[in-house]
Amino acid sequence: METFKDCTTWKQIKIDQAVWVLSIKIKMADKKDVQEDHLEKSKFTCQVHGKDLVPLLCEDCDSSVCFDCIVKNHQGHKMCNISDCIEVKVSQLNEAIQKKESACFNLNRIQEKLQNRRQDIRNQKEQMLQRVIEREDEIVREVKRVSQETIDKIETLAADIENQLMKNEKSLASLMSCDVFRQDTDEECIKSLYFYNKLKMLASEYNTENQKELPFTFVNRDVPLFFWISCR
Repeated sequence: METFKDCTTWKQIKIDQAVWVLSIKIKMADKKDVQEDHLEKSKFTCQVHGKDLVPLLCEDCDSSVCFDCIVKNHQGHKMCNISDCIEVKVSQLNEAIQKKESACFNLNRIQEKLQNRRQDIRNQKEQMLQRVIEREDEIVREVKRVSQETIDKIETLAADIENQLMKNEKSLASLMSCDVFRQDTDEECIKSLYFYNKLKMLASEYNTENQKELPFTFVNRDVPLFFWISCR
């Protein structure tokens, strides 16, 4: 036989269940209201500018407009009050919603095309990913080749500059080893002029604060490497 305590506990369980179910329904209703509110807002805002639509219709483009449309995209177009031309459009809209397939709109076909387009995108994505995976070795080889070419160019540029610096150091050492320059003979004049020009060049090259860097610039490719390979 059920005791008073057991009966009370059972009633409390029932109450808790009812409260829980009610809370779920409230949450679902709130979520639905938010979705509907978002849908309503998306219906009544301009798809181009995101601004509120005004009760006008552009007769030239047969489209609704906002204030930005009127002064920008549809400037100079013929406008009319939306109430004067909405009857036919409402009729066509209701026919499409009720029949799903009307003379103006085929909702079923639109839905089918949307689904097919989504599936096509998924298929294309999978094909492209598979292509990358299949060409992974080729991509790696190409990256290594470009990397090695870059390394060789940098080393060549650095070696050329290093050789020139060694020549300049040798010229400076020869210059500093001289006691005095003379101009008694043609040969001494040639020597003096040679070292004068060399000293002038060295002063211009190394008296400045700016340090020259290797004349090499990395260039980022605008497209992925595997696309670049396929287009070569």
